[in-house]
Amino acid sequence: DFEAALATYDKYIAQLPEEGSGYNNKALVYKRQGDYVTEERLYRLALAFSPNDVTTLNNLAVCLAHQGRIAEAKQIMDQLETLDPGDPYAELHRAKIYAESGENELVYRHLRLALEGMAELDTLHHIEFRQDIRVDPSFESMRRDPTFRSILIEYYGKDSPLQ
Repeated sequence: DFEAALATYDKYIAQLPEEGSGYNNKALVYKRQGDYVTEERLYRLALAFSPNDVTTLNNLAVCLAHQGRIAEAKQIMDQLETLDPGDPYAELHRAKIYAESGENELVYRHLRLALEGMAELDTLHHIEFRQDIRVDPSFESMRRDPTFRSILIEYYGKDSPLQ
């Protein structure tokens, strides 16, 4: 229910206008609708309040990749490697960016790194991993790729997000 989600985040932002997470979360609604321009604008608002927020930077990088702005996305990912080295969540985002640019070997490499580090994440991020693998447009062509699918089976077994 995109309309209800937007209304909820609008209330959140009205109550805490200088809290970047409200803008970040509202941007995710636009992501799911494919409105990457609005999504990007909201991430940039969030970053105005918290310039080094790693979650928002990860999200912005993928948003830029969805718009075909791969070099900008990779630049943000380089920044994230300094801010939060080895973060599995960032590795998943790197895999998405490489999927957008058709660099499949790098997709496999970063997907493996993400899944290897997944055990240290909280439940919410486990759910997000699965959701991103199933629905993020960056992985659209990869979902039919046998190597991509076999990596998921290797880490998830019969509970693979694509089963």
